[in-house]
Amino acid sequence: KATVLTKVKFKSYGRHVLPEMSAKVTFLSKPPDTLTQKEKSVITLPAASVGTRNGREVIFVVRDDRAVEIPVVMGQRIGPLVEIKEGITAGEKVIARIDERIHSGTKVKIK
Repeated sequence: KATVLTKVKFKSYGRHVLPEMSAKVTFLSKPPDTLTQKEKSVITLPAASVGTRNGREVIFVVRDDRAVEIPVVMGQRIGPLVEIKEGITAGEKVIARIDERIHSGTKVKIK
């Protein structure tokens, strides 16, 4: 493991991006080919945010301070993240780590 100082430039800033923030980066094992470069962005989530319920893969999003179960279609693993191909749109609030205590309707508080 190593720490590498890297500078990143954003096209636009989100309200959660603050000066002096740190980030974890996963480097791709293969250089991207020209087809990959033309593909659209993908949605990724921490692997701990995806669980299996009733034989299907699900995540939980927060709506009106309650957990809502959403079935998803997973893609490839990218380090500690998983690609979500179907079931969610960018910008939704997702519970980062789920366990057996989380169900649809569970009251949640965003920190």
